[in-house]
Amino acid sequence: MWQLKLRLILPGAQLAIAALLLHWGYVAYLPKGFDTAYVPTGRLICDGINAPARLLTNLVEVLLPEQWRWSITGSRGEILLFFTCVALLWYLIGRELDLHRPSEAGTQARVTPVAFFFNAFLALWGMLLTVSSVINFGHLQVLGRWNNFVGNIVEGVLYWAWSLILIIFPAVTLVNAIRNKDRVPGISA
Repeated sequence: MWQLKLRLILPGAQLAIAALLLHWGYVAYLPKGFDTAYVPTGRLICDGINAPARLLTNLVEVLLPEQWRWSITGSRGEILLFFTCVALLWYLIGRELDLHRPSEAGTQARVTPVAFFFNAFLALWGMLLTVSSVINFGHLQVLGRWNNFVGNIVEGVLYWAWSLILIIFPAVTLVNAIRNKDRVPGISA
């Protein structure tokens, strides 16, 4: 029987949503009278929905050599890099959802050493998103970091939700692997 492959559907759907939100941000009415930068709500929502991808994009931009960074940041190159990270993020989510179909719920998942370190990496990524969320909420007293109070709240809540997801799910996987170490190859006491 043919099954819906979420690893193929989710990246395309999320790229379309991200493109629409970014377009909304570009055509949004920009308030006048601010002497600091303003980021539209659509852009902040897009960043929040794709928080792990935004964090990865920012990390890649920082790690680029100085001569490349100037030509990538703030240009179409930055958007292409962000879209690549969005597609990768939602492909991985779709793959995980495809692997854990309800029909396979009774089977015990194997946790190899590579999977163990990947789950630890995801938990660390979740902690970085927690820091980003706290920074977002810390700037709310002064109208917000990007002169967009509502956008900052929405983005901060989405970052916080992602951080919880990226901390809790890998932690549960690791605890189950350690608890079932006798039945799962690759984990030793």
